Amino acid sequence: EDAFHYNLLGARLNKAHRFSSARKVLDRAVQCDSSYAYAYFNLGWAYFNMDNIEAALRNYNQGLAINPIDFNSVRITSDIYREQDRTDEAESLLRKTLEYRPGQTEIILALEAVLYSSGKVDEAIGLLKSRLADNADPGKIEGRLAANLFKAGRTDEAMEHYKHLITQ
Repeated sequence: EDAFHYNLLGARLNKAHRFSSARKVLDRAVQCDSSYAYAYFNLGWAYFNMDNIEAALRNYNQGLAINPIDFNSVRITSDIYREQDRTDEAESLLRKTLEYRPGQTEIILALEAVLYSSGKVDEAIGLLKSRLADNADPGKIEGRLAANLFKAGRTDEAMEHYKHLITQ
């Protein structure tokens, strides 16, 4: 029995939207090798698509305990937390991930969204400002920063960032 091949088959079944079958195969994968993070991630995806959110979270968290920097799993897990109004857990997960991937635009934007939706508008703006200079995709960061400044009533500051985006 080989966890790698069970995981591969489970991933293919997920891709084919055969989530119940994928779950059964991926259960075998984690039985074969309980340290195989990607099997937990794929199992989480199967459960998520079968609307078993708690089982999905359990498997994503198990996989993230083994491999804490898997971008897709972090993003999906933080999205689930946000939907459940568990913003503190989403924030914690995203901050931890930024320690491993400090320039990851999508993680920065996901954390900004969590902060903003939690009412931490100034903190969200501060995060974007601090990440603007050291990011590989400053246009996305600056665009979100300008939008947040505008929504926060800081129109003059927002306009400066919009102008900078246009003239780049």
